[in-house]
Amino acid sequence: MSLRIPVGIDLGTTFCAAARINEAGRTEIVESRPGKKLLPSLVHFAPDEVTVGLPAGESDSHPRTTTIANAKRRLAGSNRLCEVNGKPMPAEVVLGYLLKDIKNTLSNQLGPAFSSVITVPAYFDEVRRQAIKNAGEMSGLEVVDIVNEPTAAVLAFGEHLGYLDKTGVPCQSLNVLVYDLGGGTFDVTAIQLRNQEIKTLATDGDTELGGLNWDECLAELLQHRYEEALAANQTTLANNERYWLEMANRFKHALSSSPTATDVCDGSAGPQEITVTRNDFAEATAHLTDRTLFTTRQCLNAAGWAWGDIDRLILVGGSTRMPCIRESLRQESRLDPESCIDPDEAVARGAAIYAQSRLSQQGVSTVARELTITNVASHSLGIVGVDIDTLHREVIHLIPKNNPLPTDVERDFVTRVEGQKSVEVQVTEGESSSPEHNQIIGKARIVNLPPGLPAGAKVRIKYSYDANGCLSVDAVVPGAGLPAKLDLKREKTLNSNQLSRWSEVVNQPGGFNDFSDAILSIMDEPELESAAAADTNRAYTPAKPSKQRDRSLEPAHPEGAPKAASSKLKQSAKESADRVASGAGATSTVPKARLVSKGTRGRRSNPFASLLVNGTMSVLSAVVGLLLGYYVLCVVRPEANVLNLRLPGVDSPAHEVSPPNGP
Repeated sequence: MSLRIPVGIDLGTTFCAAARINEAGRTEIVESRPGKKLLPSLVHFAPDEVTVGLPAGESDSHPRTTTIANAKRRLAGSNRLCEVNGKPMPAEVVLGYLLKDIKNTLSNQLGPAFSSVITVPAYFDEVRRQAIKNAGEMSGLEVVDIVNEPTAAVLAFGEHLGYLDKTGVPCQSLNVLVYDLGGGTFDVTAIQLRNQEIKTLATDGDTELGGLNWDECLAELLQHRYEEALAANQTTLANNERYWLEMANRFKHALSSSPTATDVCDGSAGPQEITVTRNDFAEATAHLTDRTLFTTRQCLNAAGWAWGDIDRLILVGGSTRMPCIRESLRQESRLDPESCIDPDEAVARGAAIYAQSRLSQQGVSTVARELTITNVASHSLGIVGVDIDTLHREVIHLIPKNNPLPTDVERDFVTRVEGQKSVEVQVTEGESSSPEHNQIIGKARIVNLPPGLPAGAKVRIKYSYDANGCLSVDAVVPGAGLPAKLDLKREKTLNSNQLSRWSEVVNQPGGFNDFSDAILSIMDEPELESAAAADTNRAYTPAKPSKQRDRSLEPAHPEGAPKAASSKLKQSAKESADRVASGAGATSTVPKARLVSKGTRGRRSNPFASLLVNGTMSVLSAVVGLLLGYYVLCVVRPEANVLNLRLPGVDSPAHEVSPPNGP
């Protein structure tokens, strides 16, 4: 097998960088263009060509409808489609064009024999991680793995300190906190660094917080100063948002090196000189900085650290150059941030080291390196269940957040009816107990079960988080001793057919006019469903056991579904039961298995009967209220008893006595 050059790629929201391992075994940045280490994350779709980087950002010649920026922020959710000339395009396809440009640059400088690792924010969920892998596949890169950006940054820091060299002098263990504020995302990670060993203890972050948010606040500040200077009440940002964001970015960079920035802003009412100080900028963005500090404290708590336990504070990402960020961290931590590594280059360099380690395991690295790297789950993995008491859908967490990776957990399901051919379970990521507040990864659908299975037959599903945070699911029928065919249908990600077709588009020469019809064809493609989908029975786990039911781990219902499995969950249930028996008052956290089919899941009381009962109660309440009010009024003012009712504590109303008749 031929040797491969290890390469690391930092696929950033606003800028990208690539690094390699050179012949001496050290990392070095590969220039994206002559004299340029960073590649702007911009893609422009012209009618006859696709351009990437600085040429794509020429605002005077390129309309916004054909230039896509910040695609990395749109990898999941309802807003995952970018619009190019009125046509939708998945965000990972735009990233595919970025990675294709990087691949071409690497091929020109290194030749074809290289393999890469692409970085992802530590707080990226599984859906976004899969989208990054898809983008790499579309570009034609040989991607050996993905790695968390903070982990990569610590690898670069370890290289600088000599922690990654097995021939070096043994070094003491260091507790490192990585504060990673990029252009579009924020991560914070607690890591232990030892000789040739990187161990992540906890991670947290925000996929919607980055330098772009500081730009937006500064743009609003510039707009306000512009209006004040002209004594005008004009909303200039809405007229030319792109211009004001570009000016904000220019001011931000100036304020990183000078306490005051002055420039001419040419708004809708003409040019005007505007001055902004660092304090102005810090005050306008204090709420954003506070968000990062709050998340940082959460990460420290999860790791079991206090600020005094941290040996080194590493700042990663170009946005950490803002003085307001560095000063806030100094005040919070009483630590001076490390400045020995370039925050724009650290992640790419560390990714190259990780690629070197992965290729060394395969025996194909040009320079061997042995490392032990442990990451953690950035989000909890769960399945959708049903509360036995309320029939509300809730999430049962199987693998908790910050659990070391790789890891796996098994759950046993039982068939609902005799001869059942399939089972379906919805898989989620997130910390909430409500399915709608979690990221839906997809549906694990077990199809083509062996014929003749009785009702209550076991089907075992194994959920595995790989070291890179990606999910794999396997199934087996224990009684039959046979693997079951399992289809993990992911939500809001490209299927294999779409991925193949988008790869053809990305690698097709020419411009937008050459593949616009192909884009519409792919986007109009209906979702492909397996033939067994119509025969699928959904399986659910109750979110909590009924108080009247036994809390054992055995399946209690012939129509049941997942029963608790995995040694960890069983041990947790046993410990909870022991606490209950000893009078500690704890209840088991492991639910009893039950399946609720589509037919029974929706049973509720008659809405018309409920309306009648509620209406009757409302009328009775109103009548009682009127009577009490009348009584209180009569106590205070007896003459108000116009109904002449005999009420306790109320004097009878006085009546005029007529004189007797006669002489």
